[in-house]
Amino acid sequence: MVELAHILRNSSDQTLQNLSGHLSTRQLLRIAARMKHYPASSAYDAVQTTFMVKFLPSLARQALERTIQRLGIVPEEGSDDSSPIVCEVKNNVLTIGQSSVPVYQTTHLTKVPNILFYDVPQHLHLMENMLQDFHLGQQILLVGNQGVGKNKIVDRFLELLNRPREYIQLHRDTTVQTLTTQPTVRDGLLIHEDSPLVKAVKHGHVLVVDEADKAPTNVTCILKTLVESGQMILSDGRRIVPVLPPNCDPAHHIQIHPDFRIVVLANRPGFPFLGNDFFGALGDLFSSHAVENPSRDSEIDLLKQYGPDVPLNTIKKLVGVFGELRNMADQGLVSYPYSTREVVNIVKHINKFPDADLEDVIFNVFDFDRYSPEVVETLGEILEKHGFSSKNVMTAEYIAAKRAKEKIQVTVNRYSGLDTKEPKHGKEDPDNAPHVGGNTWAGGTGGRDTAGLGGKGGPYRLDKGHEVHQLSDEEKNAVPDHIQRAAREMAKKAFQEKLKEIGMSGYDASLYDQFYNSVSRQIQSLRIILGNLQAKNKERHWTRHQTAGELDDVKLIDDEEPNKNPRLGPHNSNQKSLELWSTYQAACTGISSQV
Repeated sequence: MVELAHILRNSSDQTLQNLSGHLSTRQLLRIAARMKHYPASSAYDAVQTTFMVKFLPSLARQALERTIQRLGIVPEEGSDDSSPIVCEVKNNVLTIGQSSVPVYQTTHLTKVPNILFYDVPQHLHLMENMLQDFHLGQQILLVGNQGVGKNKIVDRFLELLNRPREYIQLHRDTTVQTLTTQPTVRDGLLIHEDSPLVKAVKHGHVLVVDEADKAPTNVTCILKTLVESGQMILSDGRRIVPVLPPNCDPAHHIQIHPDFRIVVLANRPGFPFLGNDFFGALGDLFSSHAVENPSRDSEIDLLKQYGPDVPLNTIKKLVGVFGELRNMADQGLVSYPYSTREVVNIVKHINKFPDADLEDVIFNVFDFDRYSPEVVETLGEILEKHGFSSKNVMTAEYIAAKRAKEKIQVTVNRYSGLDTKEPKHGKEDPDNAPHVGGNTWAGGTGGRDTAGLGGKGGPYRLDKGHEVHQLSDEEKNAVPDHIQRAAREMAKKAFQEKLKEIGMSGYDASLYDQFYNSVSRQIQSLRIILGNLQAKNKERHWTRHQTAGELDDVKLIDDEEPNKNPRLGPHNSNQKSLELWSTYQAACTGISSQV
């Protein structure tokens, strides 16, 4: 490990030099302590967790893997997260795998999590590594996609340890003040209470900081001094210290409890979350672990426990669909990283309502994606590939039928009883009114011969934005062969006219299709990235200093009588100045840590 650190630091490759910051002296000391107390720990596993290899960009990951292979750092035989592992509490001792620690004794039982959790080998292996870090006194950082179970794993871990938890969720409007104080109104008076962070420091609880990547970097950097040296200045002037100084005023100092710990949860850096890179800024202070979606076998095992009455074949098909979608999300081909959370919800629904239409339940998860034609096509192909019966589960007709059902409308399979004569484009309605049947208008639905949707015998599909009335498949298949041939000829002719209109020949069109098909996935990925960036630019932002609307807690001012609270001093203005000065100091601390 030391040799790897020096190779990275002295490398002429800028990519490897950038990675060297993750293998600092502090991290080397942490790795050495782990290997001393747990000799089974391998260098390969240490590299995987220290660099978060699973979440590195492909070029950086390949460069690092080539380097560690030259040093002989390779996976050990038999190291598999899917291998069985024991988890039990016996005689007040928690044992996970080969690691054991005494169960914590506390009187704050109401703050110990109590959740529904099904054990799977992959999660238990992760909790064993967390247990080792916890035993060594390390602070923990879990990084992973949303919906992979970070919160549930931490809650189950603390439940097994019997450790009380304080919880705080960060967001983009989190400030240093809200991180350390919590304004509440009690009996008509504004009172600043201790935040969960301060309560955890006082009582020795475990502070769980969720969505750490959402907060501004200058706010999360305030945690640096707390984690590194056990010190922090609060916005009301109090100071958190590891040891109380002699002759200090207890009202102005808070001694950090020896049992205090921090567990930070953050989404993976980069696309599609586009949050702050918490791991890159502060990952060096924590013992970091990557949380992934369960492997195929672990996910099947998990879903069988959530849905004991769901057929195993259905579970396997769902796991196949979502597994392929996750791979596509990693490649940037779909924007949303479909997680275990979605497939668990599907299985729970099917288990509780066994007569529900499986396609309906799946459609609820993919509902938002119908606004992207490329994603609709991709999802339809994947669902069909994994054996779902409906081939048009994501088509416009299917979506229209689902919309009609959601609006509690009666949907009738229309039977026209009329024969097709010859395909045609149909008349254009200047008012674009909806037309159902009639054999006259272009863009109608449920008709015949004309270009539209839901009908039969037309030359090509034409969507005018109206609700679709669907003829039955039997009636569509009964169209005579000569009518179908005429429709194909007309569609071919219309295509040739369109090519002529845009100045392309048939050869140009085939050549264009050849080039387009070879980069269609990359085009789709780029569209998704640009669409997400465009949506991010249009997000609403909190507007400060407004006199109407939501309450701006920065503008809340205490209206207490002078000298009523000894910590405030003789004048409220002094307290406000102290708050501003403390906030300024905390911000400077965050900036200096970044530099």
